[in-house]
Amino acid sequence: MALSEERIGQIALKLLQKKIEKEGIYLRPKRVKRDVTRFAKKVGIPPCDAAEFVMIHLQWIYNKTIAQLQTITTKADKPKGE
Repeated sequence: MALSEERIGQIALKLLQKKIEKEGIYLRPKRVKRDVTRFAKKVGIPPCDAAEFVMIHLQWIYNKTIAQLQTITTKADKPKGE
């Protein structure tokens, strides 16, 4: 059974997310813009599509980071010994 384009995209997305979790990303704005533009050109997609994709994933990374930080603040709110 051949994978559909949608399923291939889902798998690729999961692989990307795991790679980001393991290796992290750069967040220097000019570098991100340059890298997104170069990547879009290299793979033949419009830069606006690549930028939108990156913005979605930056939000995902941000949310994941905030959730991790909240575990620290939650622990700090509990009295010692609990």
